Amino acid sequence: MTKQIPGFTNDDRSLFTEIIIGIPKIRHYLNTYGKGKNSESNLAKLTRNLDAIEEYIDQKNGLVTDDARLLRVALIVDSRSPKLYFLPNLDKVSFNYQEIEEAKRLARLAKSPGTIGNGLDSESLKPYTASNNQMVSLPPKTTIGGSHQSGTSPHCPHCGSANLKLQNDDRYRCLDCKKRTVSNKIVWK
Repeated sequence: MTKQIPGFTNDDRSLFTEIIIGIPKIRHYLNTYGKGKNSESNLAKLTRNLDAIEEYIDQKNGLVTDDARLLRVALIVDSRSPKLYFLPNLDKVSFNYQEIEEAKRLARLAKSPGTIGNGLDSESLKPYTASNNQMVSLPPKTTIGGSHQSGTSPHCPHCGSANLKLQNDDRYRCLDCKKRTVSNKIVWK
């Protein structure tokens, strides 16, 4: 897909960690770009490893009827050397949704303006409780876009000023920085 990025060259590949999924795509990658990044011995070793695991993967995938459960291999190309990884089957993965929601809540609080100490204060650090069948409720926060909430006023997303004027075309003009903004980009505080 990098060929579709305007101005992206093969030299730019060294700036990134590349991930190629699937043995046919890995072979194509190695034939197209491998010699520029790796030694002949590394490429030969990688090709031998691909040959050795391809038969195993084909045998295992021959028993699978669901495409989502296929065994897959990924090539990770970083600044050191290429590495092959088996991608996990997500049938037996369990996520701790409470921990995820708590981390999201703390991140939102840290980003929100107008609170003490980088967005966190002692009141906001009190945990919100949730049962396994319940969504975690988040504290009220400022919103961007949409219709305004009661008790809030529009603020310029560029300079933060509340000195806005609604124009006939439903855009707001900031009287301080002189920029015009569509209503769904306005910050409501």
